Amino acid sequence: MISLLISLLIDINTASIQQLDQLTGIGPKYAQGIIDARPFSSVDDLDRVKGIGPKTVEKIKSQGLACVNCTTAPATQPAIKSPAVNTLLPKTEKPVKINTETEINQKQNPWFLFVIALAITIISAGVVLFIKLKIQNNHVRT
Repeated sequence: MISLLISLLIDINTASIQQLDQLTGIGPKYAQGIIDARPFSSVDDLDRVKGIGPKTVEKIKSQGLACVNCTTAPATQPAIKSPAVNTLLPKTEKPVKINTETEINQKQNPWFLFVIALAITIISAGVVLFIKLKIQNNHVRT
């Protein structure tokens, strides 16, 4: 469980541009700026990056994904001290069983995304055709 939570976090000192791009308000340009300004001692230090101000830093902190040196957590310490991440965990006395069977099946079946995309395309085409016919019928009546 601890390693799962750590794998969800984005260490701003080691993350790639693609990983940094997942942070609120950060695109490829700012991600490169973060990489160029490393190392950071805290998430608050992101305001050293040109274009990232206090408001963006607060949004990133409230998102709860960004961290510094979070890739390794000793087993004796709590894995995450960030309140934003701890709120993701259910507060219950009983163990929580997470069903990842659907997620695994989706990754194993290469046709899954194709079928979903095809379904969306067919539905979209039907809606466009319906609207076009409605517009044509309105022009015929007038």
